[in-house]
Amino acid sequence: MTVAPGGPVVGRRLPPWARLIPRPVEWLSGHRAARRGLVVRIALPLASVMFLGLFASVLLLKFAASHQDERAQAREVRSITAILATRSRLLETMVRGQAEAPRALTGAWPMSPDELDALLRSDQTTMGFDGAAVLDPDGAVVAAISREGTFLDPAGARHALGTDSSDILVLARGVSTITGNVLWEGVPALMVATVPPDAPPPAAPVAPHLRPVLIYVEQMDAALLSRIARLLGLSGLYLGAPASDQASLPITDLSGRQLASLVWQPSRPGTALLDDVLNPILAIFGILGAASAAVIWLARHAASLIRASELRALSDPLTGLPNRFLLEDRLQHALLTMRRNQERITLLYLDLDGFKRVNDTLGHAAGDDLLRQAADRLRSLVRDMDTVARIGGDEFIVFQPGDCNAATIHQICVRLIDGLAEPFIVDGKRIDIGVSIGAVCAPADGTEVSLLVRRADEAMYHAKRSGRGRYHRWSDTVRSGGVFPGAGSSEAMT
Repeated sequence: MTVAPGGPVVGRRLPPWARLIPRPVEWLSGHRAARRGLVVRIALPLASVMFLGLFASVLLLKFAASHQDERAQAREVRSITAILATRSRLLETMVRGQAEAPRALTGAWPMSPDELDALLRSDQTTMGFDGAAVLDPDGAVVAAISREGTFLDPAGARHALGTDSSDILVLARGVSTITGNVLWEGVPALMVATVPPDAPPPAAPVAPHLRPVLIYVEQMDAALLSRIARLLGLSGLYLGAPASDQASLPITDLSGRQLASLVWQPSRPGTALLDDVLNPILAIFGILGAASAAVIWLARHAASLIRASELRALSDPLTGLPNRFLLEDRLQHALLTMRRNQERITLLYLDLDGFKRVNDTLGHAAGDDLLRQAADRLRSLVRDMDTVARIGGDEFIVFQPGDCNAATIHQICVRLIDGLAEPFIVDGKRIDIGVSIGAVCAPADGTEVSLLVRRADEAMYHAKRSGRGRYHRWSDTVRSGGVFPGAGSSEAMT
């Protein structure tokens, strides 16, 4: 009997200490699990986490940048509003403390146009207002002085004051002095409106609703807006319609009607920071992504190498059939299934008759070709669910789950013997060989792999001794009280 180099001798029990050493199939199965773990549990999740992290980081950065831009714009709006309010309070303070008209107007009312001209011109010269107007007790605009210092009659005054004077009259009488925004000569302006106090004695007191109202304005011209922009560090503060990328602040009058919009290019610290850090972050994630792709590629390449190594370790290199290691592994699983499901297994040990003669006469290359053809033919003679393995030299094992009785064994053995008796063509020459088969049944003839293989080997030698080209069941010899020759006996013919 031929034994594969380096392979375990089938039919020989291993010592107890040898069972502590992992079987090759178990070792390779562990490598398969490690390979799957590397690719499935490490490489792919790593790549997924990397790209999800990139996506989440970009979204987070964009959200943070947008939020920071909005906060910066809100601060600019508050700052502009505060500066305008501060300027209005300053104008109000000037009117209360320095203006001559409020102090003189009540006692001299009604005044002639010349008197009004002189009075308003004096305040404009003293405090530098862009304009002033007088409302009579009924709220009608009776006089005004323009930015250029021109005295305006009632018609010109009404044209210069582009805001409903009745709102100013009502509010001013309620608190004596108010601030707000108006249109003056078509330009939004800061306004202070005041009701003059009573004239000092001996003038008779005048009720507030019979007193006139004096209005002072400061236009939001380019000079004022430029000073505000420089103070706040803004870019391009002006009156107009905002574009989509610009910030704006509505300017409204006392009734809430929008007069115009202050427009500027807002600072965007978040966007600037995003522009500074986004490209490096994308570059870092790109490098990490490339590294992850390299890890996945290396893992897959290593997996393919391991798989190729496994196939070489578990397959016969000449015929492609399972070798001893894979045969033992499959038999172990089949026996476990047999015990669990109370099934049976048929195991056949095959040895080619006349193979040595072919090797000696035609050479080893012809012998290898014959073995490949015999392996292909064996595959075609069994079911897909059956296993055909080459265990060394010209020896094969076939096992199949299912019924195992005399009729089943006879049927498959005759099919194999007849199939291999058909001639082979090797190097253009017809080759006739045969096969001797030993058969065992599990669990009747054993429930261990080594025992079943050894007994099938013994039955195969009995078939050779009986004339070759036949099969023999191990159980038949046991019942007849026969004795099996050992492997390598002088009676064992090849």
